[in-house]
Amino acid sequence: MRYRAVRFVLAALLVFTSSLCHAELKIAVVVATKAIFESEEAKQKMSTLEETLSPQVQELETLRQEMTELRDRLVKDEAVLSDDAKREQQKQLENMQIDLEFGLQRYRKAVQDGNERIISEITPKFNAVVQDLIELEGYDMVFNHNITNQFLLYVNQKHDITRKVTEGINNKSVVAPVSDE
Repeated sequence: MRYRAVRFVLAALLVFTSSLCHAELKIAVVVATKAIFESEEAKQKMSTLEETLSPQVQELETLRQEMTELRDRLVKDEAVLSDDAKREQQKQLENMQIDLEFGLQRYRKAVQDGNERIISEITPKFNAVVQDLIELEGYDMVFNHNITNQFLLYVNQKHDITRKVTEGINNKSVVAPVSDE
């Protein structure tokens, strides 16, 4: 019984590998985040996000500048300040540092949330363009090659369709194959 199962698996494997030898796979690779963030729509949304966060950036820069001035004043006046005044200014500096770190954390979170929102808004177009390219150019496999998860160790640039996908997102649909120049 076991011998039959092994024979069947080997026969199926032989048939599968022989069919692969006769058929040439058409494979493509896309860097999804790059395709999305290089699209015109994403660039506009990033610009809007930057404008929205501009007051927060300015506030953080002002706080950083005030901290530098206080630190410089503390160093300059150290000899003439009383111990209580030094402690008071040190405490003020520590509080400003806490405020700055909290502000930076809020800013980073806002940027991350904005980026995630941009990705989620453009992903349906990305998926549609990839599907159009699969049908139009007859790809058998399309891999997402991202920087954080290095599933693919090497990709020949002739298989990279990231630029085509970005152009498709910009055009909102793919109507003809784009040359691989």
